[in-house]
Amino acid sequence: MIVFISFLIVGVMAGYALRHTAIQKELGRTMPVTVWLLLFVFGVSIGSDPFVMGNLGNFGGQALLLCLAGMVGSIVFVAAVWRLFFKKGGGL
Repeated sequence: MIVFISFLIVGVMAGYALRHTAIQKELGRTMPVTVWLLLFVFGVSIGSDPFVMGNLGNFGGQALLLCLAGMVGSIVFVAAVWRLFFKKGGGL
């Protein structure tokens, strides 16, 4: 776990250091490809795990519930922030 957090911290520092360089724009173009590649590898790891595939029905229902709850919570939060900070006359 510490290795993952270390990679994240090093990536944030590298991004901060490179934020005003030309290479940052080039790296920004590779981001969608990188995300698709990570999703593909994640799918392969899930598909090759017999425990996950054997219990997909159970996990699928839980995943759907978590997904819907996250979406509803995000919509409610965005609506509240919009009303508080962006609607005319709103604010603290």
